[in-house]
Amino acid sequence: MPDSTIAVITPFHNTDKELFNSAVSSMETQILSKDRIECIIVVDNSEDEYLEYVRQRTQELKYVTIYELNNDKRTASSPRNYALEHVNSTYITFLDSDDMLTPECLSTIVRGMDETQADLGKYRGERRQEDESIASFLDNRVRFSQTKSLISFRKDSPEISKLLTMANMMMSCQVIRTVFLNEHHIRFNEDIRFEEDVVFNLECLNNASLIAVFPQMIGDIYYMHHGSTMQETTLSDERLLRICHDISTQLELGL
Repeated sequence: MPDSTIAVITPFHNTDKELFNSAVSSMETQILSKDRIECIIVVDNSEDEYLEYVRQRTQELKYVTIYELNNDKRTASSPRNYALEHVNSTYITFLDSDDMLTPECLSTIVRGMDETQADLGKYRGERRQEDESIASFLDNRVRFSQTKSLISFRKDSPEISKLLTMANMMMSCQVIRTVFLNEHHIRFNEDIRFEEDVVFNLECLNNASLIAVFPQMIGDIYYMHHGSTMQETTLSDERLLRICHDISTQLELGL
C-alpha cells in the first residue's frame, strides 16, 4: 500500500507577513517527508502585495500550491471549500495563515489515522497571545486520559461528549479522511459568518463512524490577536442580529 499523504489547507486574507512566514516555516520543519505533504494556500480577497509575498515566500517549496480567490464571501468558509475541491491527499488538516504546526504534527496524525482507520481525528493545541489583554474563551483542558498516545472509539461511545467543547469546534487540531468528507458531502456553510467552523465540525462528528484522539500530542500553535472576531467589543445592531442567527443555526444542528 502506498504511503498515505496529507493536505494542509490554509486560507490567507491579508495576513501579517511575519506571522505567515512563521506558518510556512512550521511546514518546512515537518518531519514527515515532503513528498507526502500537499500544502494548499488560498489567497482570499487580498491586496496584491500580500499575494505577491505569498508567492515569493513559497516559490521554492514544491509541495505548495497557491490559488487566488476573489468573491463577495468574507469568511474563511469560501477559500476552505475551494481548497477542498482541489485536494488529492488521503487526509486533510487545517492551518490558519497566522498559526503554526509543531514539527511532529503531520507525521503523528498520519500514522495514527492509518493505524485506526478513523474518519476523523482530534489532536491538541496551545495558544499564544498578542499581549496579556487578550480575552480567551477557549477551554483547552484535555478530557481524555494522557496515559495513551492514541485512542479511538465509535460514534455511539459516551467518549464523544468530551469533544463537544469550543476548542474542539475550531478548525485547528483536527485531521479528516478525504474520502469521508466527499462521501457525506460535508462542506462549510458559506452563509454563516460567525464561528462558521462549528456547523462543519458538528456534521463531521455526526457522520463519523470511528474517531481517533491524540491526547498527548500538541500539534497546533494558535495565535490570538485583537483583530479576531472573538475579540470584538463593539457590535452594530446588524452585526449582532447576524451573530444571533448564526448561533441559532449551530444550536439547532447541535441539538
